[in-house]
Amino acid sequence: MRLRFPSWGFKTRSPPDFRGQERWTPEQLATMEKLRDAAMKDSYALDELRYLTYNIGPRISGSPQAAAAVERVASEMRALGAEVKLEPAKVPHWVRGVETAEVVSWAGQAPETTQKVVLTALGGSVATPAEGITAEVVVVDNWRQLAALPPGAAKGKILLFNHKFDKEEAAVGNGLSAYGDAVAYRGGGPSAGAAVGAIAVLVRSAGGRITACRIRE
Repeated sequence: MRLRFPSWGFKTRSPPDFRGQERWTPEQLATMEKLRDAAMKDSYALDELRYLTYNIGPRISGSPQAAAAVERVASEMRALGAEVKLEPAKVPHWVRGVETAEVVSWAGQAPETTQKVVLTALGGSVATPAEGITAEVVVVDNWRQLAALPPGAAKGKILLFNHKFDKEEAAVGNGLSAYGDAVAYRGGGPSAGAAVGAIAVLVRSAGGRITACRIRE
């Protein structure tokens, strides 16, 4: 199978190291439990999340949506009685271009046909050449399969991480863990692909199913 699509890059940052810090006091734990319990009974946080997600939309740094989100949060915090001061700051600014992809060759392909692939590039992606990228696709389901590839197997090719979101784990209340397992390929896939000589990396969607949410007016 051969595929044409835009490449992208993604930088990861190591999580902070909290080892050595003092443990929470009983009073602090009690306060946090009260805050948690109150939040679980109130729809405020979910309403705000809905507004940011549906009314404003994707909020990549430097975008009008990011600025609108800042103003929204500041306004809500002021409404709650907080003193808020916004300060100008320089941030990276990346503008999304047009993303297209198609499978151009596969076993049993009908003559003069292609298959459209729906995708989106990660923020900060590097643009492809004007003519795009066309190459054979190498598919792996996980890091173990990537490590098992023969030397040079992915060199000059498009590497596809086909890791499936674990719906069964999510169904028993471990959705965050299931998402974390899947999104790891989004964060580490590009650098792993570059390490084995791939010219581009494609990652299967890290989400589960789509659910309808009410849009707050």
